[in-house]
Amino acid sequence: MKAPDSIKAHPFLRDWIDLSQQGLVVIRSGKAEIGQGIHFALSSIVGNILGIPLDQINVRGPDTDQGPDEGLTAGSLSVQQGGTALAYVAVNLKSCLFDAASHRLAVPVAKLSSRNGVIKSSDGQEISYWELADELSEAKVGEWLPSWADLETGDHRPERRSEIDAIVRGDTHFLHDLVWPDMLHARVVRPRNILSHLVKLDVDAITVLPGVIHVEVNGDFIGVIAEQEDQAVNAALEIQKVAIWEAFQQTDDAGVDPQDYIGAPAESEWVTAEPNGELLEQSWTRSALYSRPFIAHASIGPSCAVAIYDERLTVWSHSQGVYLLRKEIARVLEMSESNVRVIHSPGAGAYGHNGADDCAMD
Repeated sequence: MKAPDSIKAHPFLRDWIDLSQQGLVVIRSGKAEIGQGIHFALSSIVGNILGIPLDQINVRGPDTDQGPDEGLTAGSLSVQQGGTALAYVAVNLKSCLFDAASHRLAVPVAKLSSRNGVIKSSDGQEISYWELADELSEAKVGEWLPSWADLETGDHRPERRSEIDAIVRGDTHFLHDLVWPDMLHARVVRPRNILSHLVKLDVDAITVLPGVIHVEVNGDFIGVIAEQEDQAVNAALEIQKVAIWEAFQQTDDAGVDPQDYIGAPAESEWVTAEPNGELLEQSWTRSALYSRPFIAHASIGPSCAVAIYDERLTVWSHSQGVYLLRKEIARVLEMSESNVRVIHSPGAGAYGHNGADDCAMD
């Protein structure tokens, strides 16, 4: 079994699992919980290998400051990629813990066993994982490979995923529920057409509206900041009414709107007579006008993001690729990536291409 590339990029055990809090195993995962239950699955993998009940395991999602870069959470690959990586980490962590316990207790590894985070020797001595944590600060993921036997060392599955109760009760869970002191709210106003350009906006008429703090106009980008969310919404609606946009009608060379071609008969042309044959024309060029309209994702919930700037920029987003988002935010704001931190926080409606990254960028 080949170790995932993420292990090579983040070779230290501490990059993945934290034992600094007594009685708690903290997993740092680069895979986002978007409602698919991935954190439950990852907890089960680590819990079974380490022999730890799931109520002693906490999974922290993607964080560009404190977690591994595991790329995108997409394509049903989270267990295959993230689960495999954590299986490698957990097996090697357990091996290191047993070696450290053997040295501390002066007992051969073969005479040690563990349960619920406590390593016991055949002569009655015992020591916990957390008492050994300091000795593993520089330990790396080694050569031990996970096996099915490692995953079958225990069964710590609860009756249901722990976060479901909070969601059903309506407790604070999603990014949309979080509140910071003195938090402001914003809305972005989009043009009516993807190629429309802003001609005029009476900014003064918007800034006098209740609660409006600032109106940002940068080229065709319009954003409004207000004290309360409803005030930002009302200001955005007013901007939609009064903003003047350059009318744009996209047509091809014949003056026909591309939308008019929808449903029209398709035309085909042979460029080769045989599957592996030469092209009928040795040199040819094809040109066309391609059009893509705005697409409604129809997500179950609106996208949301929160940002705080205090010497560094910290962004909370339900993005499925926080490292990629950090790179783009740093590029657009002309900042060093080291001065931008992106933290994943659960958000409703994360399947498909939603607006999480766009919202964070706005």
